[in-house]
Amino acid sequence: MSLIKYLPHPGIVLVLAAILMIACGLTGNDYLLSWVVFHCWAVYFYSGCTVANGLKGWLNYMIGVLACLPIIFLMGTFSCLGPVYGPAAACGIVAFMLILLEKLPFANNIPATFCGASAFFALAQMKVGGKDVSAAFGGDFACQKEVIIRLAIGITAGIILGWLTVVLRTAYGKMVETKKA
Repeated sequence: MSLIKYLPHPGIVLVLAAILMIACGLTGNDYLLSWVVFHCWAVYFYSGCTVANGLKGWLNYMIGVLACLPIIFLMGTFSCLGPVYGPAAACGIVAFMLILLEKLPFANNIPATFCGASAFFALAQMKVGGKDVSAAFGGDFACQKEVIIRLAIGITAGIILGWLTVVLRTAYGKMVETKKA
């Protein structure tokens, strides 16, 4: 395929990425959420570019997000170990459990799981939509719920953008092939 015929594919990605960034700007400059969307856009690709694998990537990312709740609980439980060793013990125990998921066919996308956990902790330390959600670390369930909902939206948007990229690229490829024939 010549460069000229290839240009519409990156153009498709350009338009989708621009729409995402405009949407984030119009919803309160929530650019950290755009990071999650781009993350999950990539999850769709490295999960195999199929709807089934995209849904599996979504599930595994959410497992990582939700796995942060027991980490936060255990951080409180292990607070007697101090500010360095308590969180290390909590994270280590949950990470151990997450690795065991690789034995389950529907939950074995461990990179997506760890990305989900990192996204939770990144978002939980920021001001989300003008709200300080760092209270999520203190066990404030309302703040935790806010972070989880925002992440679920970002994860879903990213998987959809991945799917849409593949659908539009495939449609364009078929159109070019039809014109050749």
